[in-house]
Amino acid sequence: MKPSHHRIIPNWLLLICAIVIVSALGYLVWFYCVKSESITTPTPTATTTNTNANTNTSNTNSTATADWKTYTNSTYGYSIKYPKDWTVSQVTTADATTDAVKNSNIQFKNQDNIKLRITSESKSRWNGATVDKYATDYITPKDYSTITDKKSYKIGDTTGIQELVTITKSSPTDLASKGIWYFSENENYYYAFITTETTQSLTIKNMLSTFQFTK
Repeated sequence: MKPSHHRIIPNWLLLICAIVIVSALGYLVWFYCVKSESITTPTPTATTTNTNANTNTSNTNSTATADWKTYTNSTYGYSIKYPKDWTVSQVTTADATTDAVKNSNIQFKNQDNIKLRITSESKSRWNGATVDKYATDYITPKDYSTITDKKSYKIGDTTGIQELVTITKSSPTDLASKGIWYFSENENYYYAFITTETTQSLTIKNMLSTFQFTK
């Protein structure tokens, strides 16, 4: 009787086959279970955007001034809104005859005697000096006033100047002895916003925010 010749498979080969089979089964389980979950379209989540963060100031101003009156100065090319219970008038001398003079000093006032005066002046008179120099050396001459707390301030859409002016001796105008003054400019004119308050009120702040050039 001839001995049977069966081919014996080495143990290391069996081990490799087992590893391959287990790996294949593991991949199939991962592909159909785990990966299918990861590619499932997520449920949309609603998000809230804070749209009020940068609009609170402008909305507050527009709301506060919604029922205000509008003054337009066609001579010097600007408009500004003011409360309904305030009065507006020209501050000129009796011999003023031209619109350039009559409309150069406009005063807004309420019953509590809070005032805002807008003085307009041609830049050609001061050889086109910067608004900073105009605010410091011309309309508030050092011989009868001192200036403190000077800083940039936005008037309407234009960046201007804010300063605290103290009248040190007799002034050629009937201005208050101390008050906050603001300054702006365009190509042709300087604009001075003269107040009688030493701490800015919300009303004056809102009035200045509505200032616009019209030409």
